[in-house]
Amino acid sequence: MEKTVPAPGCERCQRLEKDLRALQAERDELWLSLAKERQRANAILLSFPHAEKSEPIVAPPIIIYADPGPQPLRYKVADMVNNGMKRLLPFGHGGARQTVQRLLSRNR
Repeated sequence: MEKTVPAPGCERCQRLEKDLRALQAERDELWLSLAKERQRANAILLSFPHAEKSEPIVAPPIIIYADPGPQPLRYKVADMVNNGMKRLLPFGHGGARQTVQRLLSRNR
């Protein structure tokens, strides 16, 4: 199979070379814009105070509140006993609460 070599002034070759130069110029412009964006991103990262300390960036924890579901039986029993004590001994309950509050305030 013979290879044909186009003439030096071939119109098709000139058009392809022109397209190739245009694509190379576009590629170079894209590389330049990418370098500028990287430079901006690095400048932003370096402007943060924690970046100077060379400490790792820690994201805040994600708090998910789940439905607690039904209370266990021991909680229900403790609530019933506590409510019964409050009804039977209203003054004793208030006095005990005040005593505990006074003890806690003294220790602080």
